[in-house]
Amino acid sequence: MVASSGSATFQGKKQKYTIALYVPDAVANAIGFSRSGVALSSASPTTIRFNERVVLTDVSIVTGATATGLFWLSNGALIDGSTLATATHLSTLANRPSPNIGFEAGSIISATNF
Repeated sequence: MVASSGSATFQGKKQKYTIALYVPDAVANAIGFSRSGVALSSASPTTIRFNERVVLTDVSIVTGATATGLFWLSNGALIDGSTLATATHLSTLANRPSPNIGFEAGSIISATNF
């Protein structure tokens, strides 16, 4: 299998943020984030922050990733219930479950695949 891409949607009180994701081809690696979606690669930033409280409402991964899932962290700590199976968040699925994971304003958000 190979590296894959996707997107994560965060809903704040002021605005909705759609962030491009880079999912590495090896497991136990950090997910890359890009606000612009341009030049996603293994060198992409692995954390993201928002100036307002946000909720992760959707994760969409392109089919073909090596990883079988990913988990989300806030300020370096694993969030209970944040483990997502890649199979239920594929971009080809019309009815992906909403992760509904909240992050406080200014949190350092990251994700790691497995």
